[in-house]
Amino acid sequence: MPSERNDAPALTDRCRECDRSVAPDANFCPGCGADLRATEPTDDAASAYCTECGEPVASDDEFCANCGEPCGSTGGSTVRARDSGTDADSGTDADSGTDADARRAFRTRVRDHLDAGWELTEDHGDRVVLVDRDIGSIPVHVLLLPTTGGVGNVLYGWYHYTELSETRRLAVDEPLPASELSTPGRDEDPLVTLSGYLLSGLLLLIGLGIAAVSVEAGAVPGALFGLAFAAIGLALSPPVERRLDRRHGISRFGRVRTVDHRITPATERTESPCVVCGEAFERGVVRRRRDETVVAGVPIRTRSVRHNHYCADCAREELFGGDAGEQGADPDVAIDADELRRDEEAERER
Repeated sequence: MPSERNDAPALTDRCRECDRSVAPDANFCPGCGADLRATEPTDDAASAYCTECGEPVASDDEFCANCGEPCGSTGGSTVRARDSGTDADSGTDADSGTDADARRAFRTRVRDHLDAGWELTEDHGDRVVLVDRDIGSIPVHVLLLPTTGGVGNVLYGWYHYTELSETRRLAVDEPLPASELSTPGRDEDPLVTLSGYLLSGLLLLIGLGIAAVSVEAGAVPGALFGLAFAAIGLALSPPVERRLDRRHGISRFGRVRTVDHRITPATERTESPCVVCGEAFERGVVRRRRDETVVAGVPIRTRSVRHNHYCADCAREELFGGDAGEQGADPDVAIDADELRRDEEAERER
């Protein structure tokens, strides 16, 4: 009786876990998330791709340039684990003397920058180079389009993308100086604010003009359209936009006191020390107490605003009832961001 061949199932036709059809170039099953490369004959197959998003990564990359996932994290690519074992045998492991806490803080700083829109351009393991690029403010582009016919938009976007891009170099043992970190609420470009006022005023004037002409002509739909256009212009003004971002439920009227929390990323400067331990920190939580008067949920008058800053350990102990010395299963997560998000959503629903 001839022997039977037990060939590995094809990697690009159906998922071996859920039997779902997949694209020929898929790295992961879109249905169950199974790694479609797991049955490849070579052990090094997993090290050529990021296991978080499937994009190719170089053998010496510490982070994925597409999603920011650390290549050596638990459950991620085996590049770091395999390299570390090889380097340990040869006595040339570059990370052998690096403190584990410093590496966790370094990965957190890199991930915060990637979440904030920075681009990873160079990855050298214990140091990276990131670039922050954008094409400018949308209100400025809106104002330039009718006035310059698109030429100003191209020049303005090119200038922002090339000349105004910011480069930062992060290393495990070299924290960013405070002068390079942004201050919350104080990093808005004056040109962006001015363009917001101009765009708001332009839409407001156009809307009021349409409404006035429609009223004189006795056209009620036109008057309503003009008023709606003016309302949009008013909502786009920077002061009104900031108030709408802090809105409560539409049924709220009168004086309202709220408490919310916000995680301070590693890209942001923390000007006050922790209120519990009194020490300076790089990443933690800000508790904000706000007393304001609202009409239909929209803040009209702010009576007082107070902030308390907590480092990650004290926030875990004081705000969430955890152990200050406890390290979570995921070393990159110092604070329970999901719990903060649930608190903010519950406050907004009220």
